[in-house]
Amino acid sequence: MLLALIGFLRWVFVVPALADSYVAGDATTRTAVAAAWTAQHQFGGALLGEHLGQLLAIAWSITISVLVLRSGILWRWVGWVGLVASVLYLFNQGDILATAVDGFPVFDLAGFIGSTLWALWVIALGVAVLRAPIRRPDTDPVTATAAA
Repeated sequence: MLLALIGFLRWVFVVPALADSYVAGDATTRTAVAAAWTAQHQFGGALLGEHLGQLLAIAWSITISVLVLRSGILWRWVGWVGLVASVLYLFNQGDILATAVDGFPVFDLAGFIGSTLWALWVIALGVAVLRAPIRRPDTDPVTATAAA
């Protein structure tokens, strides 16, 4: 989330100043501002906000999905849907990488399908957590330790 926040904040702190410089500048200034905009957009937006931010979100969702499947505490389908959503969301990386690597393969619908399914999975995960029975230990840990 921090990386996504950095990516979004560039629109507040960087882009307005660049826009002002572009509008007020001559042709040379406009060329320099265009290059600066591209650099900050690729770094703050594509690299940090989208690429690394999404990769960390995907890694988190895969980890949670595997834990759901292995623990059996929540509905198993939640774990499987999380894995499918994560893989589809991972395909969106092609769209991001294509901004920097010419000819990188792009699956156009991956961003829409993957992010929508991922958002629905997060909602389902929240519902599953809220609906899961509260499990209390059968014995008091202090008593069990003393008895051993």
